[in-house]
Amino acid sequence: MFEGRISAALKPVVPVLIMSREGQYQPVEVVLDTGFNGDLALPPATIRRLGLTRGTVFKATLANGQEVYLNGYEATALWHDQPLSVTALESGNEALLGMNLLVGSRVTLDVEVDGAVVIEETGHN
Repeated sequence: MFEGRISAALKPVVPVLIMSREGQYQPVEVVLDTGFNGDLALPPATIRRLGLTRGTVFKATLANGQEVYLNGYEATALWHDQPLSVTALESGNEALLGMNLLVGSRVTLDVEVDGAVVIEETGHN
């Protein structure tokens, strides 16, 4: 289970542990983005800090309809208490958690500043 909060900008934020190149899990605060169908999107500085290995380049369509190419990185996240291989796309200034990673989860939001954000495993994939 993950527990986070609603930010002052009304964004649902949760900490996710991502393994660094040194093999240590590092917390990364991510914004839950239901409009993003991938696993994770991470800013370049976070990717460098974690020392992630570059993988495939992905074609993505942004919310405004613009198509872009984004570098993908191989990462391991601690997800529902289990290590999980994920793809982290290099993008923007904000770390995002996408819908693909949320498959098999229930998300509960108390939408108010500092309201609770809870992600629980449902067991349904």
